[in-house]
Amino acid sequence: RSRLNWYLAQQQARRQDPNAWALLLDARGHVTETASGNLMIYDGTRLLTPRAEGVLGGISQQVVSRLAAAAGIPTVQADLSVADVLAAHEAFLTSTGYCLLPATMLNGRRIGEGRPGPVAARLLRDWSAEVRVDIVAQHQLAQQRAVHR
Repeated sequence: RSRLNWYLAQQQARRQDPNAWALLLDARGHVTETASGNLMIYDGTRLLTPRAEGVLGGISQQVVSRLAAAAGIPTVQADLSVADVLAAHEAFLTSTGYCLLPATMLNGRRIGEGRPGPVAARLLRDWSAEVRVDIVAQHQLAQQRAVHR
């Protein structure tokens, strides 16, 4: 399948912010996913993620849903708008490469407090404990190495 739409969306997002990731919308205007990960938002009581019919399901997304369920936080699939994401307490992306990555802004506007939140932190801690690797420390080390190359 063609990845041109992802490439063009990413180029457009990076023109606005060099660190941005493009979040695509479907034909009805609902948010879907990024080129490399699934979107999940926390609305204060549950995790919401786009409906399976509109996205490529992810193993990391399934792990986050399982860890959230163990913490008493259900995951619900729903049609999500940009306004839903902006109104969320927290938002994050899930993918094999980075596991769980907090998203703090959308279209130049803060999501929640504009910084990684406690639910994302807990899920990362729980995931790290499960795999016996400090995921955050591992990513920080990889980033330091990349900067020094």
